[in-house]
Amino acid sequence: MLARETKVGDWTIEKRTQDTQCNASRSYKDPNDQGREYGIVLTYSDKEIVIIHLGDHDPSGLDMTRDIESRLFMFIGAHLADERDQDSIRRSEVPLEVRRLALNMDQVEEHQPPPNPAKLTDSRAQSYISEWGDESWELDALDVATLSSLISEAIEPLIDQDRWSEAEQREQEGQDRLRLVASNWQKAVDHIQETSK
Repeated sequence: MLARETKVGDWTIEKRTQDTQCNASRSYKDPNDQGREYGIVLTYSDKEIVIIHLGDHDPSGLDMTRDIESRLFMFIGAHLADERDQDSIRRSEVPLEVRRLALNMDQVEEHQPPPNPAKLTDSRAQSYISEWGDESWELDALDVATLSSLISEAIEPLIDQDRWSEAEQREQEGQDRLRLVASNWQKAVDHIQETSK
């Protein structure tokens, strides 16, 4: 089954085949931070998980990439250890990759979104300011077309194009059948009524 849903402005993105799905969600909110962070989860197969994270370039936003990886390793590692009846599992055995897609400093320099002061109340502010200075930038300041392009460029190489094409073909065949039935609906109803008498 192939499903498509794209609404990048509000981050609803879903592409699905039998072994590929992409779900966008608001994923991390620091209780001390009123901002939003976004994560896109792309499950390419039942053997590999790729997390593509987009977040603000601020103390919490940058830390979120690390946090996603750490928490998922903990959960997936514990699950795999239970499945294998082991006490623990090595990190290299966990089929997980976390990629920070945006907002990175090269994108800040290229697109020049308006700066905000770094949040001094954030527990990560001191190390952020020592590395990046006292300004931060919001992901939301990038335009929808730029974000859409970044997401597409990150996702497309992960999709098995042969299986994607097969799914599109099955979808088209199903739509063709539905159009045929719809254009002959009254004949179909008449036939069913005639044969059920």
